[in-house]
Amino acid sequence: MERAILELDGVDKIWVVCVKNEVKEILFLKSKDATLNPVIDVVDLISKSLLLFSGTLESEKSKQTHVGHMSNFLYEPHPGLLKAGFFKSVTSESMLKLNSNTHLYTSKELDTKFPGKSFRVIETGPVDWTWLCKHLPNKKVNISTRNFPGKPDDLRKKLKLSEGGDLTLFGYRNHLNKVELALTQKCHH
Repeated sequence: MERAILELDGVDKIWVVCVKNEVKEILFLKSKDATLNPVIDVVDLISKSLLLFSGTLESEKSKQTHVGHMSNFLYEPHPGLLKAGFFKSVTSESMLKLNSNTHLYTSKELDTKFPGKSFRVIETGPVDWTWLCKHLPNKKVNISTRNFPGKPDDLRKKLKLSEGGDLTLFGYRNHLNKVELALTQKCHH
């Protein structure tokens, strides 16, 4: 995003346009009043509230986040926020980032205003079937990975799991830069 702003010699405003959690377009408005720090709006045309997030890259750069271990809730930002470059601005004061390069967040209490998906953490552990088996008797789970060696399908094959069910298994690097798994259930709010 920053590169596009520089190549255009500044813009007035940017819209990251999404439909059903998928980025469809990035629109730039340019006039004689262009700036190198425009407001970026992330919108989802199907969402109940059209505007998901609004901010600037300068505010993103100045935002402080803290890294820490997994807590009770896991948050996955809306893809439009990641495309816009908002990796820190989306967090509340009570949230921790799991790793500086892992764009997943955690908190003790549920944040119902987070612009993305929220999950209740059931358990965390190493990349190993032994602790997972008591939670997944039918071996069905949805898998997502962030800052993790391999793709979800690689992890599925390694653990001999099939796609589906009500739970999501996240593979990620934790605050100690070690690979870890979190078994979660989506929060509905």
